[in-house]
Amino acid sequence: MIAALTRSLSARWLPHRALPSMGALSLTHPLVQAAIYAVGLLATKAVSFVMLPFITGYLPPAEFGRLEVMVAIADIASVVLGMGLLDALFRFASASNATREGRRTNRSAAARIFGLSLLLGVGFGATGLILAPTLTSIVPGASETLHLQLILVTVSLEGAIQIPLAWLRMTDRPVMYLALSVGKAVLQAILTMSFLEMGMGVTGVLLAGTIAAASLGAILVLQQSRATGVSFRLKGAGSILRYSAPLVLSGIAGFLLGGFDRIVLADALGAEAMALYALAAKFALLAGLMLSPLSLWWMPRRFAMLNQPDGVERSGKIVTYQVIAAIAVGAYIALTSPIAITLMPPPAYHGAIVIVPWLVLAQILKFAGDTMNVGCYTGSDTEGATAIGRGSAGGIVVLYLVLVPQLGIDGAVIAANSAWFLRFIVFLAVSQRRTTLPYGYRKLVAASAVAVALVIS
Repeated sequence: MIAALTRSLSARWLPHRALPSMGALSLTHPLVQAAIYAVGLLATKAVSFVMLPFITGYLPPAEFGRLEVMVAIADIASVVLGMGLLDALFRFASASNATREGRRTNRSAAARIFGLSLLLGVGFGATGLILAPTLTSIVPGASETLHLQLILVTVSLEGAIQIPLAWLRMTDRPVMYLALSVGKAVLQAILTMSFLEMGMGVTGVLLAGTIAAASLGAILVLQQSRATGVSFRLKGAGSILRYSAPLVLSGIAGFLLGGFDRIVLADALGAEAMALYALAAKFALLAGLMLSPLSLWWMPRRFAMLNQPDGVERSGKIVTYQVIAAIAVGAYIALTSPIAITLMPPPAYHGAIVIVPWLVLAQILKFAGDTMNVGCYTGSDTEGATAIGRGSAGGIVVLYLVLVPQLGIDGAVIAANSAWFLRFIVFLAVSQRRTTLPYGYRKLVAASAVAVALVIS
């Protein structure tokens, strides 16, 4: 459905131009690369979702809740460990490849950033192993020191992986990127099934992630060392970190908006109650996964579209149809998830059914805010968008801390939807003030009314 809508939008609203013949397409063509990266993204997410009924079949809710706490810890630890080095790689290792000097400059910068990421990873991993016993008593839902040690070691290994994977994208090697990314996901899935069959529980799931990350890390470290070398010289590290470290705040804001709820729920209600919310969130996240082809198609084109004849009108219509698609996808997930949850996990997880529609609504509001904010990025700076993002993160933290202890899962649902709704309204108001787009508000209201009627009927 999404692919068909993307083709329809392309044919109707993008400027008509001859499409390249299949013979003219190569692995360096932007369309081919975008398609390969999209396949990789969808495939890795699909593998994770397919594993869900298998994991919940072996783990009772309390254990699944503890696993989700570890995942949340990994999310925030990855942001801190990454130190924005991925963005630094794009910034400092993107000189022109047209000359030998430019290529040498790129390799030198990549070697320094790669070496810095390895040093940070080793330091983070060693520190995590030492502090894990103390952290276990602090982190909500963390019952075993070994679990925390495994997840922190995995995060350290992932830190060594991100730079080489990004280098593959920068050097136009999408097939290698796809093979390694999907290969890691498949290996992790196989190991997870094997360890769960052996009765290893949460430890087995986490160990599978550690082994998969270590396997991919060994391949990528060797490959990156051959491609650019590794520099452990600290000269120049200061300028890199001055550029990249502030970006960590944006990453933390993203975690607060998308993962802090699991930590608060585990602390207030316990891991078992949080497990139902976490399972519902995974189904709700399918909306973002199904809509990702639209985002991958639209985001690189939105500013070019505004500069075309009738670009403002066309942009308004394209965004309108995208949000209608999001509403349709959300309604589909809300209607079908009860069937899937009833068939897949054990009965102990069936309480997640009533939570899914509300978390799907939050995903729709998120997509609408991300899509109807074009005007926020048409000026000479993005300070407004950054302020809105950080303000939303701060607001949702306050709402979680206030509402969850009082209302439990209902409080988390109210907090999430309130924060995403306010973010959407502010984005829309600021964006329209800068660049007014003729959105089809009546169509959006009608689509919303139909979706609500279908879900509650």
